[in-house]
Amino acid sequence: ESYIGWGEPSDKSVGRFNSYWKGATSVVAKGDGSVKKKQTSFMAYSLIENEKRILSELNSIHFPKLLGSDEGEIIVEDCGDPLIVKNMPYDWRSQLIEILIELKSSKVIHRDIKPDNLMIKNGVIKLIDFGWARMEDDEEDLPPPTCLGYPYKPSWGFDDTFSMNRIIKQYEFELEEKENTLCESLA
Repeated sequence: ESYIGWGEPSDKSVGRFNSYWKGATSVVAKGDGSVKKKQTSFMAYSLIENEKRILSELNSIHFPKLLGSDEGEIIVEDCGDPLIVKNMPYDWRSQLIEILIELKSSKVIHRDIKPDNLMIKNGVIKLIDFGWARMEDDEEDLPPPTCLGYPYKPSWGFDDTFSMNRIIKQYEFELEEKENTLCESLA
């Protein structure tokens, strides 16, 4: 069992409609238009409280809306499905850039921008998972794990613009591959 990335838990009885996932730090359950997230590892960090604090500062269609919280968990709006080439909107590039602009104007540093944290709902791309995020003026207490944001972060530390640019290049490559495959099938 890996603590990095997402995997389906072995207990199929948990979660409404068995719709839940275990990530590197949390268990996430979907149901009734909302997502419930509970921290399960890296307990030295207050990831749920931090995510709650950061989400309360953000107000955009590109970030999850905080619907509520309970001890040790948060409830946010369901942000849809993972963003992949098959469900990518025509304006995907401008939406990803808009996300960066909104983070910067809110003085939020996400620190874990990667494809796993990009979702799409009704044509709107949403950036999720703000547990490791910080405000620009926050003082650093415990350093985050070095694997955070890998392989999309630069070697020198955290840079949301660098990470998003790597993702844009990856999606461009995947779209070009899809287009080439389609053209070859028509030839």
